[in-house]
This record gives sequence, structure tokens and C-alpha cells, in this order.
Amino acid sequence: KVLNITNLEERLFRLEEGNTLSVRVDSNIVNFTRKNGEILVEANKKWEETLRVGANGMPLYFSSTSWKFGDLTCKWPRLSNKNKLQPATLQVTLKLMTQAKRNNVSEAIRIFTEAVAQKIPLKEVALNSVMFLCSGGNNWENLIRQANSPNSDFPDDSQKLSEFSEFVVQHFQENGLQLNEVFLTSLARIKAKAGDGEKALQLAIDASTMFPPPRVRTFTPALVLHTARKDYENSFKVFNAMRQLGLAVGDPELFLMLEACVDNAPYEKVKEIFEQLSNIETILTDEAVVLITRYFLTNRKIKNLSTTKSEIVIKTTVDKNGVCIACNGKLTKFSPTAEESERVSSLLKDKILDKQQGWQIKKFAKFLSKSKPYDIFIDGANVALFGHGFDFRYEQILAMVREIERVFPNSRALVVLHSLRTNVERFPPSSANVVEMLKKENKLYVTSGADDWCWLYGALQRGEGGWVVTNDEMGDHRVTLENNPILKKFKRHHQIRFDFDGEKPILLLPEPYTKCTQYLADSDCWMFPIHNGEWLCAKP
Repeated sequence: KVLNITNLEERLFRLEEGNTLSVRVDSNIVNFTRKNGEILVEANKKWEETLRVGANGMPLYFSSTSWKFGDLTCKWPRLSNKNKLQPATLQVTLKLMTQAKRNNVSEAIRIFTEAVAQKIPLKEVALNSVMFLCSGGNNWENLIRQANSPNSDFPDDSQKLSEFSEFVVQHFQENGLQLNEVFLTSLARIKAKAGDGEKALQLAIDASTMFPPPRVRTFTPALVLHTARKDYENSFKVFNAMRQLGLAVGDPELFLMLEACVDNAPYEKVKEIFEQLSNIETILTDEAVVLITRYFLTNRKIKNLSTTKSEIVIKTTVDKNGVCIACNGKLTKFSPTAEESERVSSLLKDKILDKQQGWQIKKFAKFLSKSKPYDIFIDGANVALFGHGFDFRYEQILAMVREIERVFPNSRALVVLHSLRTNVERFPPSSANVVEMLKKENKLYVTSGADDWCWLYGALQRGEGGWVVTNDEMGDHRVTLENNPILKKFKRHHQIRFDFDGEKPILLLPEPYTKCTQYLADSDCWMFPIHNGEWLCAKP
């Protein structure tokens, strides 16, 4: 465990002689006591250390020493000798941080201006606090909208804050301080609030170049500005800049784009957003339903078509095969292509080969290459432990194999188990019989490690015809494969979940369609999944 002492500084400065400040971290207590002009640091009576405090009660610097007690490490910010903050600098920094918490912009500007006039050196943390406040703090998005919405009577101090931000930038440069992504993001928000979308976008691009990797939050101010103005053309400039940098555009950004497009964008532009919604499998919120409904109604009005609202857009449902009740169009299933499956299985193999038990995947791949193809790979441990804690039920594995054979009579199943689970000498006769039976039927693969990776690799290698039977959420797999979107596709349509009704397995097969935004060519309609299980069916 690590206790980061960052917001603790101000409380320590104010700690009176003889008083103790206690901080709880899990079951550990860290005590800070002011005594004879020093701060005594103590934790669980196992260690103590003193921090020298200046005569005026302000610390000259924090030691970089780490104190350990049990599994907890208490670390102070590391400051080299040349970066030790002087009392006046700390005093101003604390005042600015206090005003940031109070959201008091005018007072922060006054404190900063006076400090500069008195030539008090300030560090990046102080300037970041000032810029954060000037950008609107946590309310920055609403302020950009209010300042740039048509016919807004919002009291506008944007130009004044924009000019002040240039003063802060000048201070940065004159004092040899290093700009950072946080500072540039705040500056982009200030420029967006002042209506300078071009500058806000350029700052985002600069930040991406100077401080990689690029971040969505740096581009969002420009996007919010153009959304407020219903300027879809400039919204797409920001959108395209983000995509060119390889940023993963998510629901919030796409909904902003929709809002910018809803009243006047041509269909071909809005179609791009719908396709992006499909790619990331967005489920619509109520607000998004209102936006999309509004777009389709406006689009019909522009075309001067006399269709009623219910004929244009309607909430509906789909049957078990993915057929829309309203338009009779059928939803499609978007599974990984053979090429995508091969790419992920190769990535998996490469990643695991770097690990200690990577040779197990190599061995499994060799086994598959010499065997008649298997189609369904069963996570044996996951099935055997289901519903029984740590009690390993081999009969559940056998029941699952038989159920798979019944439901998929033309497919071959393979149970993957760790070797520790197949040592028949340790098991009762009934369990040993299951193991021997599966071996005899060529339906068991035993590995001394990486069993969770073997069943996934096998199914991926099989491509469209491959399945895995497991309730595992594959969290470790997603991390190792860097949240590869193809794995998400695979899980959605190739993972068979299960339950048990007593001793009988119940297979929970994936839906035969993808729950995502889709254009149905057979009915010339768009389908959008809604968070409550309904669908929005709309005709362009």
C-alpha cells in the first residue's frame, strides 16, 4: 500500500504545537505531531522520523525519505535541492490551492498578480491551479456552452480570462518553467470559452506532440465549443484530428458530435457518427434517444416529406432472431473475421511466449496442429467449480461435455485442465473415472500451466467455428491483449456461458445478432439499442 501525501501539506502547516493529526490507511494509523518546532511522524509505534520545520512554521522542504511499517510505505514528494520551495513560494502556492478549492477566480488572480509583482518565484503546481480556476474548474464544459450558445445572456468574462492566461504563459516562459499537458488543457478550455476554436484545437494538437500520448480531454474543449454553436463542420475538424492521432473516440465525444449535427448536418456526415456508434457498440442513453429522434424528424422536414412521426422513428423490440418488430429488417452478427481471429491468436501467442509459462501455448499449438480439429473448448476448472466454491466437481465437467454433444452434435469438444486436477491417485474413484473417460474419448487436454490461455487460443485458432465454454470474464486476457477490440467481438459471439439446474447444465448461448447501431439495408432503416432493452428504429 502507498500513502500519497499531497493534499496533506496544508493541514500539516496549520497543525498547532502539541496537536496530532491522524490519517487512517486501511488498518494502519499514521500520526503527525508538532513538537518543539518539529513534526514527529509515527505509525503503529513501529517507526518514527522528524521533519525540520522553519521558524515561521513553514517547512523548508519535504524529505524524500520513505518510512516503512508492515506492508505500508509512506512517501513524501521527492524534491531535489535546487527545487526546494522557499517559504514565500509555499505561502503563495497554498493560497492559490485554497482558492482553487473555493472556486474563487478573482482572488486567485489577485494573489498571482501580486506574487509576480513581488518577484516571488512560482512553480508549475501554482500556475496549474490558477489556470484550472480560470478555465472554469470542474464546471468548464457548462461555462463553454453558456458563453457560446446563440442568444446567450450569460455574463461573459471570457476575453478577460483569455488575456490573463497569456500573462500566465508569459510567466511560464520567462522563468524557464516547463509547460505540461494539464496546463495546455486548461488553456484550451479558456480559449474555447472565449470562442477561439481554432486556437483550442491547435493547443490540443501541440499537447499531443509535446506530451504523448495524445489525450481526448485536451480536444474536448474545442468540440464542446462547436457543439454549443451547432457548427458541425468545425466539429468534424476536431473529430478528424482526434482520429488521425489514433485516439479512441467514445460515447461522450460521439454524442457531442450528434448534438452539433442534429439541426443542419447532411445525412452523409451524420452517417459517419452512426457508423462510429456501431464500432464501439454504444447503448443509447435517454438523452441520445432524444437527439437521434430529433435528427431524423428534422431531416424529413428538410426533405419536405409528409411522413408522420411514427413512420419515421419509433421505439420497438426485436425477436429472438434479431428481426425488428417495426420494420421487419434483420440485425446482423458482427463476429471477428478469420483474419482478425488469426491476428489476435498470434498476438496472444507472442504475449504469452514472453511469460514464464509461454512454452505451454507452444506445446498446445503443436497438439492442435496434429489433431483432428476441435470446435468447442471447455474451461474445465470453471465448470467444475461452478456453484460449489472450492469443491471441484468432475461430474459437472462430464455433464457439460454430454450437453455440448447434444446441442452441437457435429462439433468436437475439448476440455482443458491443469495437470494438478488430473492426478487420479488423489481422487475418489468416480472422479478418476471421469478423467480416464475423457482421455479415452480424446476430449481432454492436460497442461501444467496457462490453461486459461490454452482454451482461448484454441477457440481463436478455430475462427468462426470456435467456441469457449466458460463464465470467466477474461479480465486478465483483456489486460494482456491490451483491450484488443477483436477480443471483445470474440467474447460477445463465441463465449457460451452456463448455469446448472441441479446436475443438468444450462447453456446460455450468445444472441445471433450484435447489439449495436446497425443500418438494415433490407428495410432501409437504422436500428439503435437503448439502455432499457428497447430499440430505436429510424428511417433516413
